[in-house]
Amino acid sequence: MKKSVLNKQIELPPKNESFMSNDNLTWFYFVLNYLPSIDKPLVFLPCGNANKTRGLDGRKYISQGFSHQLMSKITRNNNYTKIILSEPLSIIPYELESHPLRKDYNLPPNYLSIQSEFIFIQNVSMYLMRLKLQQPTRTRIYYLGATHHYFILYFANQLTGNIFQIIHYIPPEGLKGYSKGAEVLDQYILQSEHGVIPELISPNLEEHLSKRGRYTNLRFWYEILLMQQEIESHESINPKTQYQVGFAQLYQTMLGKIVKSKTKLDQLIEGN
Repeated sequence: MKKSVLNKQIELPPKNESFMSNDNLTWFYFVLNYLPSIDKPLVFLPCGNANKTRGLDGRKYISQGFSHQLMSKITRNNNYTKIILSEPLSIIPYELESHPLRKDYNLPPNYLSIQSEFIFIQNVSMYLMRLKLQQPTRTRIYYLGATHHYFILYFANQLTGNIFQIIHYIPPEGLKGYSKGAEVLDQYILQSEHGVIPELISPNLEEHLSKRGRYTNLRFWYEILLMQQEIESHESINPKTQYQVGFAQLYQTMLGKIVKSKTKLDQLIEGN
């Protein structure tokens, strides 16, 4: 009896659960400037229940949680840069997980709202555009994990105009398949980095809505499905805000300058 109690994940009450709290906004605007090494493949991973992996500072460390331990083929590979997709911090790079600006939080699944998930997608899209602006030669990003956070990354990338190709693997067995899934994605990365893009099986949003996942906000994804089908929804939420448009314009401007500079450089080299 005692053993089962010890193994059970404790559901803690909400704490710092809003994307818009001062602590979480401070973190996001700090981490927005995080640039991974251009020489390393960038892998996005889902957050998870890490209440058992709290450090001496009292904060939970998702990278040490059970689901991330299962994905050790990826998570313990120093040749990859890993970023956690997290509600409500948006993104947590592995190498910044111990940074003092990352405050503790707890967001129970039933506290997720349509509005907060839109903010999540917008924040991730801002980061992707910032990344592309600074690293225009990066063309691919990678994802391993459950369907929910894949869709967060997918729609964030869609908001940017699909500036990255997402090479992904979503284990059909769920958490039980994470270990095997890490091995599969590891092979996908090796193939992709050598120019061989694997045949991907992309999840279907309608099928996803037919499932009952504890960590899935079904109302939110139903809203997204309605928007995809161009059906007027009962929720009056506009996912595309001025800062997305501004970042997109800035990226296009900077990309144009980069292309012009490269053309001039090529002409100079050819002239010599």
